[in-house]
Amino acid sequence: MEFNGCMLPDDLCYDEDMLVWMKFEGTEIRIGLTSIAAWLAGPDLSIKTKEKGSVIEPGKNLLLIDGRGYFGAVRLPFGVRVIDNNFIPPGAFRNSLSVYSTWITLVEPQEPGSVRCLSGNEAASRGEALVKQYGLHCFSIMPDTRMVEIGTECSVVTARLRETFGKSPSGFVIHLVSDDPTAPVEIFRISEELHLNIVEQRKERDIFHFLLQKQ
Repeated sequence: MEFNGCMLPDDLCYDEDMLVWMKFEGTEIRIGLTSIAAWLAGPDLSIKTKEKGSVIEPGKNLLLIDGRGYFGAVRLPFGVRVIDNNFIPPGAFRNSLSVYSTWITLVEPQEPGSVRCLSGNEAASRGEALVKQYGLHCFSIMPDTRMVEIGTECSVVTARLRETFGKSPSGFVIHLVSDDPTAPVEIFRISEELHLNIVEQRKERDIFHFLLQKQ
């Protein structure tokens, strides 16, 4: 499943808020962040886990997600015991591939028969609704900032790009949103001038999305 670039693998199960994925391994469940949670929180997200051995009652906080664009708790509708936690280094989720290859916590349900999660069409419907609700766009690289330039002339946009990239370090990424029909040509030109990589480019109706990275 994919919605605006936000991947939700079909072989995983999800919590009702679509913040975490769950992978069943015998009597245990390995848990990690979804692309929805990662892109909501942004590049500076941090995750607080419960200590090993902790027993989490149904509806209580299992994880805390803290980021530039989102703060919230992951709560499961069934009780679990925390078996292990994974160390998550800063910037671990900058690359979209890492979202589903990096687990956060390993738990064991207190009552296996009480486990409930979303999968299949139910997960797809919920995921699509949240992506639309939050206006999410997931890319191969998490941007450091977003520039929404609707109704702005390209000359103004390019001036802002020069200013922002001019004081940014190598590797800095901007998600640029524009409705100017000349944007593809102008962005190619400014990318050549400023030595930028056009990592991704999309068009949704009359809106262009560019992911630009400083070399």
